[in-house]
Amino acid sequence: DKRLGANANISLGYSVGEVAQYNGSVNGNFRNEHLNAFGSYSHSEGENRNFMNLYRRQLGMFYDQKNQQGHEWSGHNFKAGTDFFLSDEHTVGFLATGFISDNSGWSTSRTPFGLIEFNRVDTILLAQSNDQRDRNNLNFNLNYRYDNKKGLVWNIDADYGLFRNDGSAYQPNFYLDPTETITFREKINTNETPTDIDIYTFKVDHERPVLGGQLGAGLKLALVNTDNTFRFFDEYDGSPVLNTNRSNRFVYEENINAGYVNFQRQVGKLGVQAGLRVEQTHSTGGLTSFREGEPGEQFDRDYIDFFPSGGLSYAPGEKHNFQLSYSRRINRPSYQDLNPFLNKLDELTYEQGNPFLKPEYANNIQLTHSYNYRFSTTLSYSHTKDLITRITDTADVNASYITWLNLADQYSYSLSVSAPIPITKWWSSFTNMTGSHTRNKADYGDGKLVNLDATTFNIYSQHTFRLPGDFSLEVSGWYNSPSLWGGTFEMDAMWSMDAGIQKKVLDGRGNIRLAVSDIFKTNEWHGVSRFGALDLDVGGGWDSRRFRVNFTYLLGNDQVKGARRRNTGLEEEQNRVKSGNG
Repeated sequence: DKRLGANANISLGYSVGEVAQYNGSVNGNFRNEHLNAFGSYSHSEGENRNFMNLYRRQLGMFYDQKNQQGHEWSGHNFKAGTDFFLSDEHTVGFLATGFISDNSGWSTSRTPFGLIEFNRVDTILLAQSNDQRDRNNLNFNLNYRYDNKKGLVWNIDADYGLFRNDGSAYQPNFYLDPTETITFREKINTNETPTDIDIYTFKVDHERPVLGGQLGAGLKLALVNTDNTFRFFDEYDGSPVLNTNRSNRFVYEENINAGYVNFQRQVGKLGVQAGLRVEQTHSTGGLTSFREGEPGEQFDRDYIDFFPSGGLSYAPGEKHNFQLSYSRRINRPSYQDLNPFLNKLDELTYEQGNPFLKPEYANNIQLTHSYNYRFSTTLSYSHTKDLITRITDTADVNASYITWLNLADQYSYSLSVSAPIPITKWWSSFTNMTGSHTRNKADYGDGKLVNLDATTFNIYSQHTFRLPGDFSLEVSGWYNSPSLWGGTFEMDAMWSMDAGIQKKVLDGRGNIRLAVSDIFKTNEWHGVSRFGALDLDVGGGWDSRRFRVNFTYLLGNDQVKGARRRNTGLEEEQNRVKSGNG
């Protein structure tokens, strides 16, 4: 049986722009009549560079910040699993995945500021920060699957995942006169920010033929515990002293119990699907100060939600297919975005989480027509309640910060067309075009209103050319018209182009690819925001034009059946962990 045996794939990569990045990976697969063992390992290291220019006006003052940042990392990712075939119908599987990542970063910020009335610089704030973060993630899955190949399926998953982050930062702030020769004041701070996240899930899914269709039902239990500590230090005479007024601990616990039922059936040219998911959520959070006698902040939430879904499909002929669908969905904030600790660019600019963020709820309606299994047209409408989004606001007279808030309503309408077009025997293309209209609305009180509309157009096009000698050339590009970002930003247009050439080598088992991204160095962003007493004009970019070379090689039997593709029970929760893995 050619589907049995072993194979492996090796990949090496290097890219360079302003700075260099490296990566390499190996994955293997072994299969016989009784088991399938598989695994992969990858390593990457390198550096990212980016810049941001932030001009803001608030409460009669202007601030003209120029910021440069760098991020270095060395990361290891792995996956290992085994499926045991107890019989043709019964399979037991084990899977372990994870990463280990060491990260360090630096930030240099220069901010002249003064009174708008006099239009002159009174003071310059210089800040040169450094941070170190070690991140580790491990996930374990135990799976049982029964499939009688006649539509009767049982699938059971038990999962455990852990995430550990050990972070520290050093941030000096120097206030200078306009000539930068006299220091008015200096303030040096350090902080330590360990984070522990543990995730437990158990999931059962069942399918069976019913009434000429397929009935599916399932249950899921998820438990999440997060423990975050923020130790803030003021430096005096070179020695750090714990500031108990600004140090605290945030603990968050979440339990979600969910069940669903789904039915689908095909009746001639008409297909019908209907489903309902019910979720019961209980979450608690507590913010405890290091200062003795300081009352903490607590919240306790308990709620039940219903998420219906339904769809119709109709195929009047071999080349035409219509699909109409509706769904109500929930999107919960990431665990780190609930963490109220500060992440500073300098003393006057920082980012802060929000422990009182609520989930967002979206109602979506979509109508799709496909022609000849190739051309697709989709008309969509969505209304999102309590949209989780970034808002930039004033903190006091001088400071501004970015936080996560719930935007009352977002309405979105879109029309998308996708077309894979073979132009000649040696030239093929794929193009996607989307037009949309988005409206954001919210009222946070104190004159902080959001009422923005934007009609946007996006296009992505990819062209592949088959050349003699097993060469192929690929050129792709995209364009985004002016749009909305976050809750309050109106963004300018952006575009970029990439190109690459590749060749098969070593009897077709190897492949070499050379590529360049953002050829014309146009992938930079700019936008404005006006919210309450704060006006922002912000732009930035990153090391986007990069030259890349990649080599891949296949070892062994290329006909060995691959490992089964399956979802674990904690993928939804894992996606709410911001790994920051480089």
